[in-house]
Amino acid sequence: MRHFSIYALAFLGLAILMTTGVQSRAGADPALEPAEFVIAPLGTIIEGRYAGGDVTKLRIDEIGDLSVTWTKLVGEGRQDTLRLICWMGCSPTRRPIELDRYREIWPLEVGKKAKFKRRRADGSKTWNHKLRVLRTETLETALGPIDTFVVEEKVRWSDRNHKSTYWYAPSLGWWVKVEWTVSNGKKGGWNITSITPPG
Repeated sequence: MRHFSIYALAFLGLAILMTTGVQSRAGADPALEPAEFVIAPLGTIIEGRYAGGDVTKLRIDEIGDLSVTWTKLVGEGRQDTLRLICWMGCSPTRRPIELDRYREIWPLEVGKKAKFKRRRADGSKTWNHKLRVLRTETLETALGPIDTFVVEEKVRWSDRNHKSTYWYAPSLGWWVKVEWTVSNGKKGGWNITSITPPG
């Protein structure tokens, strides 16, 4: 996938910055250009915190066709290849998706939609995904105000359903916030806490 050096230059001006969460600016509705699929530069380290307090830390290792490979730097150090906006990551190998249909959401633009299926590699289970770009929104973070696209995802399988909302920041090539609700009503979330440029 194309990799834009302008994003690498932007990252050179960032230091490791920490915050406990992100907040929306009242009435904020930034006018953003359609956002192509862009990932933070290779070697970038991204840290975040789940609503329950657990810390995550990962390093961007490879960028593929609408996918990103990262290594977890906390815990087992496992490497994985996932889709950026897709519940459970939609692993290209373990849970392949209808890629052409997923591609329809890019470039991100308010009002765009996409529907696709995700299947286990052995075909034993199918998930139905719906994506919709709801709006743009500016979030206040320790990195300063960050303009984002807010993308909603709904997933149904068997008699269950799942809903996720992603705040994707084109300027960072990553999401800065994620919220989700599972079938039993349990809610969760993740906020970015720091981002460190490569080198």
